[in-house]
Amino acid sequence: MMRGELRRDREAIAGRCARGPRPSASVAPLIAALIVVAGSWWTAQPLLGQDEEEAAAGLELAMQDPLAGLPPAGAAYRAELERLQGLNEPSPGDRLRQLELLRRLGRHEEILERSAEWLEGDAADLPVGAERDRLALARALAFEALGRWQEAEALLANTAGTGSAAALSATVELGLARERDGDRQAAHELWFRLIDFYNQRDRLDADELVAVGRACRLLGGTDPNLFQDAVKALDEALNASPGHLEALWRMGALFVEKYDSGQARPVIEQAMGIDPDHPEVLLALAELRHFDGDPRTRAAVDRVLELDPGSVPALVLSTRLLLELEDHEEAEATARRALERDPRSLPARSVLAAALFLQGDRDGFREQESQVLEWSPRYADFYSQLAETSVQNRLYVEARDFADRGVEIDPQSWRALGLRGMNRLRLGEMQAGRGDLEKAFAADPFHVWNKNTLDLLDEMDDFVTSRFEAAGARFEVVVDTRDAELLVPYVESLVTEAYTTLRERYRFEPQQPIRIEVFSDHQDFSVRTVGLEGLGALGVSFGSLVAMDSPSARGPGDFNWGTTLWHELAHTFTLGVTDNRIPRWLTEGLSVHEERQSRFTGWGDDVQPQFVQMLADGELYGLREINSGFVRPEFPNQIALSYFQASLIAEWIERNRGWDTMLDILGGYADGLDTEELWQEHLEMTLEEFDEVFFGWLRQRYAGALGGFSDPDEDDEASQVTASGDGPAVHLRPSAGSSSPEERDAARAAALERPDDLRAQLRWGTMLVEQARYDEAELFLSRARDLFPEYAGPGSGYHALVELYDRTRRSDELRRELRKIVDINEFSYQEHVRYAGLLRDAGIEPEVEADVLERLMFIYPMEPVHHRRLAELSRQQRRWDLAVREQRAFLALGPPSVPQARYDLALTLRDAGRPEEARREVLLALELAPDFVAAQELLLELLEASAAGSSAVAEPPRTPLSRSGGWQ
Repeated sequence: MMRGELRRDREAIAGRCARGPRPSASVAPLIAALIVVAGSWWTAQPLLGQDEEEAAAGLELAMQDPLAGLPPAGAAYRAELERLQGLNEPSPGDRLRQLELLRRLGRHEEILERSAEWLEGDAADLPVGAERDRLALARALAFEALGRWQEAEALLANTAGTGSAAALSATVELGLARERDGDRQAAHELWFRLIDFYNQRDRLDADELVAVGRACRLLGGTDPNLFQDAVKALDEALNASPGHLEALWRMGALFVEKYDSGQARPVIEQAMGIDPDHPEVLLALAELRHFDGDPRTRAAVDRVLELDPGSVPALVLSTRLLLELEDHEEAEATARRALERDPRSLPARSVLAAALFLQGDRDGFREQESQVLEWSPRYADFYSQLAETSVQNRLYVEARDFADRGVEIDPQSWRALGLRGMNRLRLGEMQAGRGDLEKAFAADPFHVWNKNTLDLLDEMDDFVTSRFEAAGARFEVVVDTRDAELLVPYVESLVTEAYTTLRERYRFEPQQPIRIEVFSDHQDFSVRTVGLEGLGALGVSFGSLVAMDSPSARGPGDFNWGTTLWHELAHTFTLGVTDNRIPRWLTEGLSVHEERQSRFTGWGDDVQPQFVQMLADGELYGLREINSGFVRPEFPNQIALSYFQASLIAEWIERNRGWDTMLDILGGYADGLDTEELWQEHLEMTLEEFDEVFFGWLRQRYAGALGGFSDPDEDDEASQVTASGDGPAVHLRPSAGSSSPEERDAARAAALERPDDLRAQLRWGTMLVEQARYDEAELFLSRARDLFPEYAGPGSGYHALVELYDRTRRSDELRRELRKIVDINEFSYQEHVRYAGLLRDAGIEPEVEADVLERLMFIYPMEPVHHRRLAELSRQQRRWDLAVREQRAFLALGPPSVPQARYDLALTLRDAGRPEEARREVLLALELAPDFVAAQELLLELLEASAAGSSAVAEPPRTPLSRSGGWQ
């Protein structure tokens, strides 16, 4: 086959790479949190916020992990090794295979012993040529794995060349050693030799092509097109030798490095199908899963450690996972295990330094820093690892500063430069952050994260920015042009209220200005948060910068954007008052707790049936493990349940020990104390003692509901909680024939025998509704509602009664149950709409109707009719500011007649005592419709009032707003 030459030009040509359409990269949808996120499953950058959308599919995969069904790790290797060691006259190939098996099993000392025995044996048995190179490479890699660098480099220097595939690989390894020592020029010279070798040869075998691909990848920092050449060389290796394991896993690893798991997955899965025990294949799989937020990451790492308990790469990745869980002590211990195998491992020392830094051990941190820089003065990945770990622990200033140090010691570390840029953007340093990403992108245009972020920043140039001061603070609200006219007034009002409330509660002034970004495209929000599309979050807080979905980015009832904004602003305070050292679980719990203290009754997460089921089964995490529910969920909906549990811990502390105790605890985090120390000091309890008290309080709080969850009937599907936690699987049956007489008899008996069994009451009550036995049904459904009054989601007693009262046309009772749903369930869009409509049709309680419509605007404000009605009610109630806001919102949504809408707005402004604004609106109406008689008359009235020196008409004639949308 004909091949084009690989690039030999040493001049970087990245500046010629243009940005095109944004590629889509796979990110598992869920929270994990991040950064402070309203929901995410993105664990490569854990964020903070309220979870909205979880990777249920990914979690179900966790229960079907193919690794779980495999034989013990390394069993096949050990069997083959035993067979080879039993050979009387092993060939050189047999001996080399033994060394490779020992390497995969992590038995590096044994490699050196056996190879030494071989070299000291009969001269006739000594390897020659390519086999000699393979032996030398095996010994060098064993020395390297044990931290014996000088011995490794000496062997590599003697072996490097182009005489064999092993010699080519030795050349790559020698280059890595030279770069580690700080001699990048020497490293590049070595790697360029492989490109020359490729370009001078007509045919290479698969092993040679893999070595060339590695060299191209390592040179990608000098010329980004060499990343493409790396893929080309690896692809040619696979053409030469289909199923070549090293070519597969290295290609997969390169795609993960470039944030493209979609292309990484099939090649890594193919490699797994060939050899599911190969340590590098398993590590590539673990990195892919970690990138995707797959809960099976731990299983892949554990299998490597089962194969080789001292595997340094596996222990380093394990340490990173523990750091994400905020288990800093165990992370330190794991990193030290890696150093027992290889005391000079730079990645292991980097994660150890991160663990020490997060524990406040500054002396220990500086010791590791000094040692790493002594060995490798330009090892910027040390600081890049610290920057990433800082992000995972919400330390964004530290992340920026660590990345800056990485750029300082190695200006060509595009990883460090990109991290500095991303963290500058998170801190609101928009121009500086953009500049860093432009430079990083110029050097590496295949980095999807940086490319996507720059594309988004280009789009954001056209966003509307509103700057204002309120409550003594400065704010910037940045909104997509499509939504700005509608949303900015709501955002400014809610932000002012939230800031005032939270400042008083936390006795703290966050750094200003506080920047709030609102995205009408969810994928844009996802890119803003993690650089990739697919994040399942609703909002994110980096401290004084908040980003979130616009309500237009989601469907009606998908989320409450008002509580999302309040939630994220609460993070601004809890992060700030603790110097960003608050544990993830507590900042999330406090944010949900603060939602419940916010503008409307019913705002904030509610208890779910699955939570009660887990409480009954004793499956809720204690304080020591609670972070796992955020970062490493084991089943669908666990993140949402963890948010709720954490919020109840915050509530317990405030109720039982007072808000000042909570503030003392937060102050303790700022001083560097941990949860165990703070609980002992301020609550006078160990964590285990607190768990006992807290779970007892929960059982008392949900005693009514627990009766229906403590002993579920395994055979009764209708009475089970749904696996996803979306509500109980008790639904109104579509017809009486959907249950047999025997089932109805059993349901009746259960309901009568167990009056405190929520599910039994619901089941029999719904059956009675289907039989039109409404009076009897009401008794059982009312009892079900009262057993679990805190839950108003799908399948609740409230919904069952709504169905009953709807069928029997009992309007008063129907409105009563809908009101309860509205007061509990902040997402219940349809119930809000229906309740407001029933009040309007009945002509009763206009104040309540207005309240419901106001709530509705924070669920889904994209329907003009609701704004029109709320404006009308507000005028009637002389709530002029609200009337003006709603009339403007109606206009922003594109009414059928813009002149009529502007005229109506002018009327409202006139009545609000704002004649100048009224005059501007009526003039705009007349520009569009010069013959609009009513507008002409209003203009004349306003002009006459102005001429008379009056700022407003004292008692203007009440002019009703048009209901037709037309104009005269």
